Amino acid sequence: MAFYVTSTPEIDAWQRFVKKHPDGNIFHTPEMAAVFNRARHLNSMVLACINHNKEIISLILVVCVKANGGLPFRLSCRCISYGGILYRMDSNRESIAHILDALDMAAMPVSLFTEIRNVSDTSSFKDDVVCSGYKYIDYINYLLPLDLEPEHIFRGFSRTRRQNIKNLEKNGIWVQEIQERKGITAVYNILRSTYHRVKVPLADISLFQTAFDILYSLRMVKFYLAKSRDEEIAAAVALFYKKTIYLWYLGTKKEFLRMSPASLLVWHLIKWGSQNDYKILDFLGAGRPNEYYGVCEFKKRFGGIKVNYGRYQKAYSSQLLKFSEKAYKLYRIFL
Repeated sequence: MAFYVTSTPEIDAWQRFVKKHPDGNIFHTPEMAAVFNRARHLNSMVLACINHNKEIISLILVVCVKANGGLPFRLSCRCISYGGILYRMDSNRESIAHILDALDMAAMPVSLFTEIRNVSDTSSFKDDVVCSGYKYIDYINYLLPLDLEPEHIFRGFSRTRRQNIKNLEKNGIWVQEIQERKGITAVYNILRSTYHRVKVPLADISLFQTAFDILYSLRMVKFYLAKSRDEEIAAAVALFYKKTIYLWYLGTKKEFLRMSPASLLVWHLIKWGSQNDYKILDFLGAGRPNEYYGVCEFKKRFGGIKVNYGRYQKAYSSQLLKFSEKAYKLYRIFL
């Protein structure tokens, strides 16, 4: 079967392919590509494999992420696919190798490595990805079904999570949805303090402002604050696409960590999703199996289904990668 790879697929065909495909997610969409392209230190690239009928048969959206740490470009740049490979199961599997070859050619000159974060099961073509030089890494996630009444979902939470939420409500903690662009600053400030505390770089505020500019009117993003009286104490950013809610960012002010007000934000999303015909809350990752990770402990207490879709990684220079990892550890000391 004849096919070719393009970095400029026709937008309508791209949108239709993602929307129609059962595994198409928000991180495959042209709208999300536009968000990444307009944010500082980020640049997206889409690659689509087209068959002889001019139909898209596989697609990947990759984001080049430049760490803001003063390192040379290649030493601080990584390519990440947040949505994974989208492949039409009735088509030629050779298209996967072709699309990954094109990805490697584009990424190798500018990036240390490429990481593909699977949002769905890729076991049917895992061997094809591995044969292209990508290493498979186990990585778990939690998916919470929303097609039940909120009260029924609530009973599936752990006992401590239920009590935590009841205490927050009893103490007057409430949730505010941000409906104006200027409110993004308050959300970002909490996220920034959270990421600084755990010594992980956070995307520039322009990512969140651009997400609001492009996605909010399309009902594809929501921003929330948890508040104690008028003080903002926790923040969440969620994405919405095809009846799935994606918990994109979550953060809490240090002095309120013991209260875990982020739990109330997640509960608010769950209730809203259940009442508005959404089917799944996707927690977007919970770490590697058998490794303690506080984020995993937080997420699993909502009673979701544990899945292990894993990730794929390919390093383009092992020596440069080792040097960059050492530099990154040093950089984190000063965060």
